Amino acid sequence: MINIRAGETGSSNDGQVHGWRSVFLVSRNVVRSSFVWNTWNSIVTALLSVVMLIAVSQLIGVGENGVLDLATSIVVVFMTIGNYGMRRFQASDVSMAFSFSEYARSRAITSVLMLVTAAGFVVVALATGFFPAHTALVFALLIGLRLVDVVEDVIVGMTQQRNRLDIGTKISTLRLVVVICVFLITMLISHDLVLSLVLAIVGSLGVFLWLAPVMLRYLLEARDVPWRWSGVWQLLRMCFPLFLSACLTLLINNAPKFGITAELGNVAQGYYALLAMPVFVIQLLILVIFNPLIYRLSVLWRDGDFAAIIRRILAVSGLTVVITAALVPLARPVLLPLLTFIYGVDIRAFVPEFIWLIVAGGAVALGGFMSTIVTIQRRQNWLIAPQIGLTVVALSLSNYAVAHGGLMGACLLYLGLFVAQMAAFIVLVIMGFHKAPVTPAATARTGSAPLSA
Repeated sequence: MINIRAGETGSSNDGQVHGWRSVFLVSRNVVRSSFVWNTWNSIVTALLSVVMLIAVSQLIGVGENGVLDLATSIVVVFMTIGNYGMRRFQASDVSMAFSFSEYARSRAITSVLMLVTAAGFVVVALATGFFPAHTALVFALLIGLRLVDVVEDVIVGMTQQRNRLDIGTKISTLRLVVVICVFLITMLISHDLVLSLVLAIVGSLGVFLWLAPVMLRYLLEARDVPWRWSGVWQLLRMCFPLFLSACLTLLINNAPKFGITAELGNVAQGYYALLAMPVFVIQLLILVIFNPLIYRLSVLWRDGDFAAIIRRILAVSGLTVVITAALVPLARPVLLPLLTFIYGVDIRAFVPEFIWLIVAGGAVALGGFMSTIVTIQRRQNWLIAPQIGLTVVALSLSNYAVAHGGLMGACLLYLGLFVAQMAAFIVLVIMGFHKAPVTPAATARTGSAPLSA
């Protein structure tokens, strides 16, 4: 039996953990373990789609790879429905304004909505000829695979809400590693994408059903069980601005792609996809840094320690600038040749476009961090107005920017949109501090109280 102190070195329940469960549940340093396992989880999550695409391309061919790539890009939209933008709201609910039962039931509703809308999309896609039957089947299987991610997310959010992100990310990482291994082994043996996805779903669901109850039994308390439908609907209502903001961000993010498709065609779209890799990398690096901080920032907000929050905001912002600035001089001599080698496509001539996308990546990451602070402040309603404005601008200018500026026009449009989003969210954060009550946690379940929501 393991017996260690509670708090930042472990949980008060750690002394009751025996055997193999202690591997997942016990940590002698929660802060360090959360950072390490959040890092691994972020890396494995990022690798999942990449590994699948490379495996299919190498073992089956470019045609099947195109099917998987198209289905994967569309599945992201439906995952937005399932996740509903709720994760950071839940993780920052350190005052436990809503019970886990209410979070779980709200996720059940959004998961069903995800499945229903995805099914409707498949029917329309088949009826209109947008999807052939095989692509529709691959899409349906990917929805099933990602549904496990969506359901697991609310449980991992609960571990983060209780300052045990290490538990959630450790178990999530194991599940994703199993998915990757099962998919790769099946692909190597069968060269069959459909069979590989089916067995990956079985492996993912098996690990989830095995370990999710372990997390729940360990962390849930009596106050997590009671629930009311009014609480579930209120939770959905309060997170709707986050859901809408996530949907609008998808549109803003894809606006340059729409312009490239309309004006330049698929070849230019392929080059743009490769050049946009730094945006994803910088986002991943910053997510690794600030995701474990959400609990601490939420506690500081609840306790009214605004000076400490501002120090951490400045630290993360400064680190984002440093990472972005460090990548710029590496663009020509290191990064472009490396991406050329990895993908087998020569993109070394696109140095200016690549550099602007690196800068845009910093803006995307910092804007995402600021939107999290707005969520912690429980001012998520404020996100909608700037997001709608940016979406209108993005969709209005996408074709024009590409028609007059080519690939560079698309990159500069992307940069301008996300710099504007970052600036707008910084203003919202400042307004949130200005309008913060003296005791942020004073009011529960109202939406005006920054933490008790």
